[in-house]
Amino acid sequence: MGERLCIFLVVLIQLFVFNFAVQPPCPQLCECSEVESTIACGGPHFLSIPDRISDFFEILVVRNASIRSLTKLAFRKSGHLKEIRFEHCNGLHNIEKLAFKSMKSLRKLSFLYCNHLTQLTKGAFSGMSNEHGVKISFIGTPIQRVHSGAFRHAHNIRELTIEGQDMTLSRHCFAAINQLDFLTLSGVALIEPQIFTNSSRFHIVNIHKSFFDIPPKAFENLAHVHQLIIQRSRIGSIASDAFTSLQTVEIIEIFDNHIGTIYARAFAGNFGKIL
Repeated sequence: MGERLCIFLVVLIQLFVFNFAVQPPCPQLCECSEVESTIACGGPHFLSIPDRISDFFEILVVRNASIRSLTKLAFRKSGHLKEIRFEHCNGLHNIEKLAFKSMKSLRKLSFLYCNHLTQLTKGAFSGMSNEHGVKISFIGTPIQRVHSGAFRHAHNIRELTIEGQDMTLSRHCFAAINQLDFLTLSGVALIEPQIFTNSSRFHIVNIHKSFFDIPPKAFENLAHVHQLIIQRSRIGSIASDAFTSLQTVEIIEIFDNHIGTIYARAFAGNFGKIL
């Protein structure tokens, strides 16, 4: 009887130690749910992304945090994450170059109501190479400028949605992107020439609820696009050669807009239909 009791106690202790050992660590100022595979962090004292997030978790939510910047390679040890959400992070001002590099499993990245994130800087989303296609969105976040090369060499983007506020699209801001299925932009105030240089395999580009002019060569070298839509906007002018070098585009659809002046040769280019 005594021997059996000892064996039972040994087994019980081993099970306890094993269960304790496999419990994933939960960083300070975070709440962890193994059932939902989610780690939620935030509060006024949450200032930086945890150095490493356990493989037990697939979703990271950062909410009401005081984090000011997403640093270079901020997620280099957390490449397994499938979803990252920043919500009401009013301290967030900057996304550094290569912040999301090497994130191959990411499927959703969202910035919701981050009121002081106004610039998407050069290289901020460079090096994203996802296996399944990622959805990136800026909702209620007043982006005022997308800088040159912000998404350079970011591949396999399923959706990119930017709700801007008097937003400037800088020259080459969407350059060197290979495959972006759905690009949706609103709040555009200025489009510089050549915003899509050396980019290809866009399915639908949709610009709406904006107030801007279309300059010469605005869409130069954008190749293999199914549909370009401009709708519900105020367009001061469409310059000559605005759509020059827009290659192999099936449909350009411009509707429900207030348009000032359309200059000669505005729609000179290689595309199928203009509606």
